[in-house]
Amino acid sequence: MQQHPTGDELEFIKQYLEIPFLLDILEDNITKMKGAEFRLGDIFLFHLVKLQDKLTLELAEIRKQMRNKGMKVIDTKRTKVEIRTKYLCRGYTGSMVLLLDRVKADLSMKLCELLSIDINEMRSL
Repeated sequence: MQQHPTGDELEFIKQYLEIPFLLDILEDNITKMKGAEFRLGDIFLFHLVKLQDKLTLELAEIRKQMRNKGMKVIDTKRTKVEIRTKYLCRGYTGSMVLLLDRVKADLSMKLCELLSIDINEMRSL
């Protein structure tokens, strides 16, 4: 009997899908900052690149954990409203749909955590 993925395994798949989305956003922001003239732009740019590096390492670790657990994402499609994927987990084939509004909210919280920002304080701006 094929066992369904655990909550932790589903979280790996979710992060596997969300982190590349965040890396794309950071890359876009880095490109925009390079073309802009900020007085302290190098400092901001450095910070974004460090975030990128940290997230890339995190994604590599997630991939390693997924491999060790016999998990594999086999197909992913991103639209303007969702990320849709099919995956294998210990012989079980499943699918997952992440709405981009939810992904953006999750990634905002992740960035706040990485930057040690209290999201409640940020919302008062």
